[in-house]
Amino acid sequence: VPAGQRVQLVLADGTKVWLNSKTTFTYPATFSDKNREVTLNGEAYFEVKKDAEHPFLVKTNTYDIQVFGTTFNVYAYDNADYFETSLINGSVLVRSDKYQLKLQPGEVASGTSNILNKGKISNLDEFRWKDGLLCFDDEPMGALMKKFSIYYDINIQIANPGLLSYRCTGKFRHNDGIEYALKVIQKDLKFSFNRDDESNTIILK
Repeated sequence: VPAGQRVQLVLADGTKVWLNSKTTFTYPATFSDKNREVTLNGEAYFEVKKDAEHPFLVKTNTYDIQVFGTTFNVYAYDNADYFETSLINGSVLVRSDKYQLKLQPGEVASGTSNILNKGKISNLDEFRWKDGLLCFDDEPMGALMKKFSIYYDINIQIANPGLLSYRCTGKFRHNDGIEYALKVIQKDLKFSFNRDDESNTIILK
């Protein structure tokens, strides 16, 4: 998916998939007789068609997600140091060589390749990216800028360590762009920023 864009697909079995910015999604034109397997590098929202005889499997660089007919969100960019699967309804099993974690509706599995934790989904609005809305609930500044970097395809550097204590709650329309989002945050937090188009970098000071 090109930077700054989103794509919706309907797979051969009727499963609906929304793909976020800079996501790579690999799937067969027709699923095999044994299973339904796809590969994800990025963020995707799934509404999987139920088919007990043909398991649905999402493979990522960190974990595999075995699906039992369900709605869920996966955040698993290869270049990010963070993995997250959030279950809206149905049932999924998140697994690797080290871990195996089954989720119930309203639960989230998050962590890295070395550790995986289970928690509760705090706000369903965070999955509205598929509708063009970026929603954050008490998001740490560092994590927020990493997501902005991916969504807006720009390198963001925080030159002032004092900004890292800020936590953001709010909604941003994707189409408004990165500079508008930063100006909204400036209403809460005192900082300046410079944009270098040649290096595709924004520095927060």
